[in-house]
Order: sequence, then structure tokens, then C-alpha cells
Amino acid sequence: MTLSICMVVVTKDRESEVRRLLQSVKEQVRRPDRVVFVDSSEQSSLDRIADELLGKDGPDTELIKVKCTLPGGRNIGTKASRCDIVSFIDDDTVLESRYFATIAEFFESDLGRAAAGVEGEITNPLGGGGFRQLVRTSVSLLFFLSSPGKGYFRHSGWPRPVLSSSAPAKVSFVSGSNMSFRREIVEEFWFDEGLHSARAYEDVEFSQRVSKHHPLYHLPGARLQHLETVKARPPSAATAVSGVVNSRRSHRKNIPQSSKTRFALRLSFIGLFLHLAMARSVDSLGPFLKAVFGRQ
Repeated sequence: MTLSICMVVVTKDRESEVRRLLQSVKEQVRRPDRVVFVDSSEQSSLDRIADELLGKDGPDTELIKVKCTLPGGRNIGTKASRCDIVSFIDDDTVLESRYFATIAEFFESDLGRAAAGVEGEITNPLGGGGFRQLVRTSVSLLFFLSSPGKGYFRHSGWPRPVLSSSAPAKVSFVSGSNMSFRREIVEEFWFDEGLHSARAYEDVEFSQRVSKHHPLYHLPGARLQHLETVKARPPSAATAVSGVVNSRRSHRKNIPQSSKTRFALRLSFIGLFLHLAMARSVDSLGPFLKAVFGRQ
């Protein structure tokens, strides 16, 4: 059984990054059947770039120009996908040649349709190395923030993503940089458009809900690089506030409430505060503390 795949790219002001991504799509052993861009840029020529790189005989391409949040863009792209599998790919990623072939083979071999979604394996985990990154990782681990693990959620609601595995691994969280779902799964759950837009957290919140009902998987054979760019990203103050607001909203919706889980969530706020302090982002501290002690 052959399943059709639609690649959805939600983007804003990153034409050069999308060009680099599309070059990697051009080199795929198995290309997506359809590509949908949801673009919030003032001006966009991504459809022309797609025709240039993928050719007139390449995937069917649609450019949707609309101002939207990341969760909203994912929902818009799903509605326009018209394929069996919806693959959400960040604009600042580069896919290895068997990325889509690996995803297609996994879903097509799942004859019982048990798997709801998958993620690939990022070959250059963000953050780099050195003492500074070691401290950041330690803070994240100690204060219940996102840190490498076995793909499950912490009591705070933050995930412990799988960085590498030797075989497909069942997980509870898949990364928003590259996550693919059966279309009916997205249409059943939809992304939460009430999340604060600066740090969407939508992959965490969506994974929390879906994984309660359907299995998710990490696929080591679907390899890619995530070349994170600062272009068009919100300032650190807005990102810090969103980290608090969105994790609190998601926690209340999806995590069983107990003294243990609420304490873990509060500890994660301390961890976020320490990350801000290490970044010397003094201007962010006021809005951050207001979000922590407010009722957003």
C-alpha cells in the first residue's frame, strides 16, 4: 500500500533557508507528493522557488499567504494537505536523502495503522558543546525542563526527547522540527491555537494529547540536520514569557494534577529563570516574573 505524503512548511521571512531545505527535498529518494507553504512574510515567492528547484514535474505545490501563529499555520497546512501523511518540516532543516523514504516505509508497513506519528533523528543536536552548554543542560535536567532522555514527559510536562537510537523507538514526544502524522490524527486533535505565539510549545502540547491514545515513534533512519537560525525569531523576553504561559496552559490541560506535578512545574519556572540569567537577558526578567506570578 502506497501512502501519499504532504510536506507542510510554516515560515516567515526565511526564503534562503527554505531554498536550502528544498534543495534537500530535490535530492530525496522518495519525494513528497505535495508541498504546502504557509507563509506569514510580507512578500513571498516560495512557489516560484519550489518550481525552480523541484521542477514543473515535481510535487504539487501550494503557497498560502496568511498571518498566523505556528499552531495555526500547522492547522492551515493540514487542511490544504490532501494526503495520507502530513509531514511538518521546519524551514531551517536539511533532510538526508532517505528521510521521506524511511517515513513512508514505516507507515506503509504498519498495516494495523497503530502508529499515529513519527519523528526523525537530528544529527546535530542543538546547543553545541563546552562548559556553558554543560551548565545549561544540567540546569534543564535538575529543574524539570526539556533534556535528552527516552522520549517521555516529565512531571513538569516538559519532554525528555530521544536524541539517538539504533532502531525505531516508541516515544511520547515528537519534535516540531520534523514530525509526521496520519492526517486523520491531526484532524482529530488539531494544534492548540490558544498557545502564546512567541514560543509555541505546540509540539509538546500536541504530543501530550496524542500519545495518551496512540503510539508515536522515533525513526533513526529518517535523518536530518536542524540548522537553527535566529532570523525572524522573537526576542528572548517574549520567548521566556511564552515558555511560562504555554507550559502552564499545557500542564493544566494534559498532565494529571497533583502536588508532585505542580511542584515540578514550579521548579521548571526556576530553571527558565536561570537560563535567562545565564544569557544575561536582564530586560526579560520583568516580563518573565510577571508571567510566573500572574494568571496568564
